[in-house]
Amino acid sequence: MTDQLTLVGNTGGGSFAAQLQATLDAINAGATQDACGRLNGYLNHVSAQSGKQLSTDLADELTANVAQIQSLLGC
Repeated sequence: MTDQLTLVGNTGGGSFAAQLQATLDAINAGATQDACGRLNGYLNHVSAQSGKQLSTDLADELTANVAQIQSLLGC
């Protein structure tokens, strides 16, 4: 799971990385529901920045990666 979050977070740091670190912290604490909520927030952020701070291709890739993680978590 950590490796997948690292791949998803390959957006250059900043607020994206902070959101994913909070997600990872929630997973490590066993707070799956919190992690799922944080991933939803991350997806909203990615969507809002698609075509702006993030290329649409990168945003699509990040969204697909998060969907895989959500599936693994049972979100």
